[in-house]
Amino acid sequence: MTKLNTAIGAKSQNIKYQLEELQSNLNKIILLGLSVYFYILALILIVLIILKIYEYYMHHFYFSNAWQKLLLNLSTFMKLPCGSIGMAKSALEAINGCNLFGEKGASWSVVYVDIDAHNRNRSIFETMLPRESSSKDVDVSLIPTVSFPCFATHDECLCNETKEHVIRKLQGKYGFKRFRRDGFLCPKEDPNRRFYRVGETKEFENIECEWPLFYIFMIIDGVFKTLPSQVEEYEKLLNDVMQKDSNGGIAVELIDCNPLVPMCYTLPLDVVDAEKSDPGSQSRIGCFGMGWLSKYHSSRIPAKVEVNSFRKNGEEDYNEGEDNDEENGKTLFLWGQAMYIISKLLTEKLLHVTELDPVRRHLPSFSRPHRGGRYSAFQVSL
Repeated sequence: MTKLNTAIGAKSQNIKYQLEELQSNLNKIILLGLSVYFYILALILIVLIILKIYEYYMHHFYFSNAWQKLLLNLSTFMKLPCGSIGMAKSALEAINGCNLFGEKGASWSVVYVDIDAHNRNRSIFETMLPRESSSKDVDVSLIPTVSFPCFATHDECLCNETKEHVIRKLQGKYGFKRFRRDGFLCPKEDPNRRFYRVGETKEFENIECEWPLFYIFMIIDGVFKTLPSQVEEYEKLLNDVMQKDSNGGIAVELIDCNPLVPMCYTLPLDVVDAEKSDPGSQSRIGCFGMGWLSKYHSSRIPAKVEVNSFRKNGEEDYNEGEDNDEENGKTLFLWGQAMYIISKLLTEKLLHVTELDPVRRHLPSFSRPHRGGRYSAFQVSL
């Protein structure tokens, strides 16, 4: 029964994170001219989602961030994650005053957010920063929370303090650690077990995977905040960890002249002890998915990317008996690739920040353009 409740709880948390992402993007989708909601039931569903997000400030989760694996003794590990509250706050601000039917809507299809619920989320979120939760002093998810895409706080001092805290605790030579004692894709982690045992996470200390993806978030943050030195610094760090061959080209058989961002960098099994005794001293392996763990963990040589996901006409379709592309190590990290393309468009001035953020989330409430009519806006006065 306990395992069943745990599975249900974990699944509900995943659904909540997906709802947050949907909620924060609704206004952007409608502003781009896409007609999405033309049914009363769909409008009611969105309102119910908003009512659920109202209560995020008092939701305690079994894990303290968006990607932590569950522990066995769940009853003693209930946390209030700062990143989730910040995302909920941003979602409420983004949807406030939005007409779900766009130009074809009426006054009854405009969404208004309870300012008291928003203020409760805001006050708790800004009080907890720069910590992530009661058990996690830092988590890299705070970077996209206080910066692009959430922009959950416009207190410049608090935002800078949070970023400096994350950089000081989690930045490495190959990227950012997601959080301390993160066991995902570590050579000492057992991927066949769903839960960690009590005290097991201590084995992952100083050998956590490092994610280049968050270098990209820092580049985008530098563009939004007009910090050219930060953009230049993290572009150089990112270029050093891209997959390249000895001639400067890309080490990919089927894709030419396209730089690839590894999902993360992990350690070979035979250098784990040396890395634990002297953190940052060992070379790491670029990893593109779960399948890379078994293929390359015993080698010190960085692996090439194999891309065989696209089948030609006449070839066999996917067979359920075969391993999928991710398990075979034949997949790309699409999240990293997408963020890399966005960052290049911004730095090459082919994309403006207002095109990436049409709701102007990067601006304080009083600086955003407001439409005429009955549209409310949050503005905090101290």
